[in-house]
Amino acid sequence: IRFNQFASQQTHPADLGNKLTIWVMAPGYHGPVPEQVKWIIVTGPNMLWWQQRWPQLNHHSAKVVSIPLEYWRQCVKQLQAPPSAGFLLLHTLRQLIEPHKIECFGFGYQASSFEHYHISDPKHQPTSRHNWALERKIIAQWK
Repeated sequence: IRFNQFASQQTHPADLGNKLTIWVMAPGYHGPVPEQVKWIIVTGPNMLWWQQRWPQLNHHSAKVVSIPLEYWRQCVKQLQAPPSAGFLLLHTLRQLIEPHKIECFGFGYQASSFEHYHISDPKHQPTSRHNWALERKIIAQWK
């Protein structure tokens, strides 16, 4: 599973790997859509039919699905803020799969800062609309 702009000129396949089965796309994402992906998940409050890039996704060979609205609402209630795409996907997976069967690699938060927030774009900074501290705490509890 990869998120939004997961690769760039600053990243190398030797560091990130090549496999891409599921690509998670935040509603506001405006970058390129990967060609080799089999599934595209659009996050947000049931954003699939309101997706601004729907014409581009409509012609893509991947299957396109969205996160159920109820899962997004559960996250908003728990966080008192909109969830990040990563948190929302992990929450959704926990609803669909036994939590002990979920393994995550390359996903996390720096303990005190977002110095290395985005691997493909070092200048990209996290948005303030998410409750990063509470997301980090909940994910730590899930471990």
